Amino acid sequence: MRRRLSGVSTFIATLLAEEAFGGALLGFAAGIAVYQLLKRVDNYQVEVLLPLALAMGAYALADGVPVSAPIAIVVAGLFIGNEGRHFAMSKKTEEHLDTFWELLDEILNAVLFMLMGLQILAMPFQWRFLLIGVSAIIVTLAARWATVASLIGLMKIRRHFEQGAITIHTWGGLRAASPLL
Repeated sequence: MRRRLSGVSTFIATLLAEEAFGGALLGFAAGIAVYQLLKRVDNYQVEVLLPLALAMGAYALADGVPVSAPIAIVVAGLFIGNEGRHFAMSKKTEEHLDTFWELLDEILNAVLFMLMGLQILAMPFQWRFLLIGVSAIIVTLAARWATVASLIGLMKIRRHFEQGAITIHTWGGLRAASPLL
């Protein structure tokens, strides 16, 4: 039995290493490649499309290889968002890039809320659903409050927080899309 558990834990550790570290390595390599392209291009339209191509291309590549696509995209995005932004983009490109991603964020939020509304319309109204929904809201708020309160309690050792910080952080971090994930 002990050998069997050892084999399972070795398999899990190997899988985690392949997925996480492989994804990070792929994202870093893809970020470097796009960074090199950004340094050589002086056309803001192309420079705005390169990070989009990076996100889509690296995700597709990571999905085809057994590595974590989300980790690859996060690492690539962090690299391009820091190094690429400071050393490979002009101010004009940065402005256009920010505007593009803000617009894309607004469009995707609108689609998300539209889909949420359609999902609510498609559900039959039953009191138990209402009770479950209210219970989920209370549990989520309680868990969020406990997490924020404990973290702020730990950080009070080094930093002063204004009165009401826990309440603001509890309510401020909630997203309407969370139940759909």
